[in-house]
Amino acid sequence: MVEDPNTPISPEEPTVPSPIINPEPPILPAAKPVPVAKEADAVPELAKRPAWRERPEDKQGLGNLFAQLRYVLGLIFGSLRELFLKVINLQSTTDAAGTINSIRSGIVVKGYNIWLLMASAVLACIGLDTDSPAVIIGAMLVSPLMSPILGIGLSVGINDRETLRQSLYNFAVAVGVSLLTAFLYFLVTPLGYETSEMLSRTHPTVLDVMVGFFGGVAGIVAGSRKEKTNAIPGVAIATALMPPLCVAGYGLARGNIPHFAGAFYLFFLNAVFISLSTFLIVRFLKFPLKEKITANLRRNFVRGTAAFVVLLLVPAVWLFIDVIGDQRRQTKIERFLDDKFGSNRIEFSVEKQEYIETDSVNYLRVTVASPIYLPTDSSELYDVQLRTTYGLRNTHLILIQTTGDPNDRVQILNQARQEFSDRLSVFERDRELAFQRQQQIEALKEEMQRMQESKLPEIDIRADIRDMVPELRAVDFGQLRTANLTDTTARKDPNKDAFVFVMRFTWGDSLPLTKVDDRKKMIRDRLKGVYALEDVLIVDVNEPFLEPPVAEESPQ
Repeated sequence: MVEDPNTPISPEEPTVPSPIINPEPPILPAAKPVPVAKEADAVPELAKRPAWRERPEDKQGLGNLFAQLRYVLGLIFGSLRELFLKVINLQSTTDAAGTINSIRSGIVVKGYNIWLLMASAVLACIGLDTDSPAVIIGAMLVSPLMSPILGIGLSVGINDRETLRQSLYNFAVAVGVSLLTAFLYFLVTPLGYETSEMLSRTHPTVLDVMVGFFGGVAGIVAGSRKEKTNAIPGVAIATALMPPLCVAGYGLARGNIPHFAGAFYLFFLNAVFISLSTFLIVRFLKFPLKEKITANLRRNFVRGTAAFVVLLLVPAVWLFIDVIGDQRRQTKIERFLDDKFGSNRIEFSVEKQEYIETDSVNYLRVTVASPIYLPTDSSELYDVQLRTTYGLRNTHLILIQTTGDPNDRVQILNQARQEFSDRLSVFERDRELAFQRQQQIEALKEEMQRMQESKLPEIDIRADIRDMVPELRAVDFGQLRTANLTDTTARKDPNKDAFVFVMRFTWGDSLPLTKVDDRKKMIRDRLKGVYALEDVLIVDVNEPFLEPPVAEESPQ
């Protein structure tokens, strides 16, 4: 029975306290204090995103067209960026350890690699000698030259000094063996003429630099995949390391230093930029480094590499400028021929064109087939327009016209022969003039030599005469050139003329005239005894000297 707590207790009934059981309350885990958010922390999540990613409805002023456009463009460009990074991603498929082991295993050039190298060099030489691109391509595929070059770039990229040393050594061995093989081949080949395949590898430009660089990029990217691709043969063909090296061997065998220098420069360009691209891709893919280097050493390496690359590029840029100049000149020539003898002039057909460069003036020789002949004034007008309208300065037009008939071809041949004969005549005339001038120079040298040898020792003679004859006031020295007119041979040859020394005296007033002859005889004896001068003409100031002196007899 539950008692109502509101029921009053009567006094007659004593109150008996009822037993109350108080159970212990359960122990509850202490509640973690709830952090109180500060006013500065109470920032909406959307506020942390870039402004261009905010939805327009999250900003004040819904319907803002500029905000909506920025949001849409942000989504588009963000998606494109993520897609682009996903497409060009290389790290996920890169096998760094396998790539390092693969390149290291192919660095050493010995055993079968030497045989492959020599076979590749011989194949390249045969292809160059016979002007066969197919054989040259086969030599590129066989050549093992790529491995040491990749090893150089890899070793620099991962700071592996031992691999770098091995790569440089084996690269030098491969280059030496290839050059020696090409040199021996072109030393004994019965052909050995310059072909178009040879000449195309003697003038490298910046385009060849790009081929080497991007070929190296393709090579290291393809070689570093977990699943190997078939791009390596294409890289070997594109970079073309063996053919220029064989052209350099041809230059050594034939003594053609310009061919050797140009071809070896092309090979060196390819090798350097393949190594450079390998180094850059290895660093981009973050291959594990073998050694740590200091920041100062890294900075010096970057500076040195940049300076070396710039110096290496200077000749290639210069040659590329020349190539551009030749291409522009050819474009002007094509425009001139198209305007004057092209499709709008159906009666003319250009059979041959040739640009001839000389030291003084250049010529454009054009052979035109037509049933009608251009008058001379039209040909002269074209010659002027070639230099003024078409910008080919210092260039003259040589126009050869033919109707296509065999007799006309004979006429062209005769015209070419006449032109050659005229040039040969000019050459012979110039050579004859040069020979005559050389003879005149030699004659003048001989005459100067004879005059030098027959020159009077004037200073010594002056001192002797002044001491010996104090009455002498002045003396003049000179030479007379005498020609023997009675001898017909000597009369026409100035080299056979004789020289006679002349001395003219001015006497003082203190010397009597009776003593003058004695003083002259005294001077002659002195000149003959001391200076070995016998044929000396001595005259006075007022005395004519048209006749040679009469030898005076010495007193007994």
